[in-house]
Amino acid sequence: MDKDGDFVNSLARGFRILTCFTASEEELGNGVIARRSGLAPATVARLTHTLTELGYLRSVPLRRTYALTPKVLAIAHPLLAALPERALLRPHIHQLTAESGGSVCVAVADRLNVVYVEVSRGINAEQLPDIGTQRHLFECSSGRALFASSKAAARDALLHQMCLAEPERSEHLRDSARSAVEQYERYGMCHMVSLLVPEWSGVAMPLTGFHGRQIAISIGMRTKSILPADLISQVGSQLATTVSHIKDSIHAAALRADHVI
Repeated sequence: MDKDGDFVNSLARGFRILTCFTASEEELGNGVIARRSGLAPATVARLTHTLTELGYLRSVPLRRTYALTPKVLAIAHPLLAALPERALLRPHIHQLTAESGGSVCVAVADRLNVVYVEVSRGINAEQLPDIGTQRHLFECSSGRALFASSKAAARDALLHQMCLAEPERSEHLRDSARSAVEQYERYGMCHMVSLLVPEWSGVAMPLTGFHGRQIAISIGMRTKSILPADLISQVGSQLATTVSHIKDSIHAAALRADHVI
């Protein structure tokens, strides 16, 4: 990126500051931000001051920390509003949640990650992601389903990028890629058992939304409430039925509104 004459480093650094915050750490001091972002402390101090003046951060003087403000949410609203699939999916995933007792998430791909854009929480699902949560493609069933359902050339390109970004994990990443593709080719869906969140398992299926947008629907269950062998035969069966209904709804909506699928 340093060789890209159009790349604005100061803007990129500002976004690096904003991405340092997490749901469990709402307030961060400049020292922590500097360590996480890899930026010099003096640079961080200037950027946090600027972002505060712009309204994206708020200062907490007593603790000498900063926190995100609701203005950050306003940036995401146009994107969420431009996903008409969310309104069509909502009644289906709520019904699946009620019938299965699990929690259902809707995710879209974002480079080497997935971002959750809709969530229907089941019983005791406090650990599940919220809207806007980002996870690595191979750390959730949704990401694996989106990866595995892509064309071979796209999969190879993604895996290559992952290995370049994390060379120390390249063997693990390649194993994850093979496993995801094998699952998808065998079942038409991907599943995970207690990998990212202990005692929590999930299964996911991909589908195509408007304008060719790739979406994944996943359902998570506490592992103790479902045997791993039953994830596909029971939970996967429920998910497949829901995804079929969603596809019908999207197709009908596309015909009415002249959308492109």
